[in-house]
Amino acid sequence: MTQLEEAASDIRKHNRALLFCLGEYFMVSIENTDEDGFGVTFPGLDYPVSGLWVTLDFHDEDGVNSYSCKVLTGPLERDGGLRLSNPTQLKRVVYRSSFRAPTDLTVQVKEQAHVRRYDAALVNLSAGGALIRTRVAFEFESVVDIILNLPDEPNHTLSCEVVHISREAGGSGHDLTHYGLKFIRPDSAVTRSIENYVARRMRELYL
Repeated sequence: MTQLEEAASDIRKHNRALLFCLGEYFMVSIENTDEDGFGVTFPGLDYPVSGLWVTLDFHDEDGVNSYSCKVLTGPLERDGGLRLSNPTQLKRVVYRSSFRAPTDLTVQVKEQAHVRRYDAALVNLSAGGALIRTRVAFEFESVVDIILNLPDEPNHTLSCEVVHISREAGGSGHDLTHYGLKFIRPDSAVTRSIENYVARRMRELYL
């Protein structure tokens, strides 16, 4: 099956997907399709705006088909929902490798040079890293520890490098900030726990 044939099988009326936009995941449903694009449901009323790129993920038992799509029309312009461009490329990721699973969990995070721990929202998680959201300020390329408490798995403390920073409106240290974390040499037990959780999480969301 070609990539475009794969896209046609995913992007069809009533199919559900996870849409990643502005650091958040949203469950959406395909409303309609045509040769120029397709419409999806969306809970927001005033965002995202036209011209923004979003990611649309379709999951099955083994992995995910991920597409990048451009917002053609936002909710304000079409009285709710989004109209997206047809994707031209498919990225296929298998769950038990490095797939990024959205979560609703909280982790504790601290700089290695300090004792104090802070709570952070765990936005998504993979065997290779995580995206967290917090009001605490960390520096790019700094090393932090996070304490993972995954359901049905042992607790783990991981050393991480801050490899991405995305601050929300305002940009001060008191605003919410997204940090992309890369795990530093996680051992096999930690990787296995995360992969187990990711697989279960995907089944919870889609199967």
